[in-house]
Amino acid sequence: MVVEDANGHGQLGALIVTKGETVISVQTMLERVKANNSALEKTQVVVIDKDFAQVQAIKLVMPHAQIQLCVFHVLKAVRKEILKLVSKQSQRQVYSLMHSLVYAIQLGVGEVPYSNKERKSLHNADY
Repeated sequence: MVVEDANGHGQLGALIVTKGETVISVQTMLERVKANNSALEKTQVVVIDKDFAQVQAIKLVMPHAQIQLCVFHVLKAVRKEILKLVSKQSQRQVYSLMHSLVYAIQLGVGEVPYSNKERKSLHNADY
């Protein structure tokens, strides 16, 4: 388990070896960390890979924390699916588009990402 310190640097928070990544084993791990570090209650965001057991365990032990997926793992999963589903000549282009979407700025309701001129340019682009 890696935590971010007050300076924004990652620090080793706990090192735990489990037999498997089931909900109960991850939950037990988090409860033991919590018992020895009350600051776990202040955790605002948890970044994980796509493991559903982790999601369920975090919801049980830290219901106040927001769960986000790790960008590296998201892009890795996207690339794997693109290699299976997209023709070889289009794979790089599709991955580039997905990569751009992952890093896109989240817009509020009613906000527009491009001007009309930029939108027309994108619409007419040769893909």
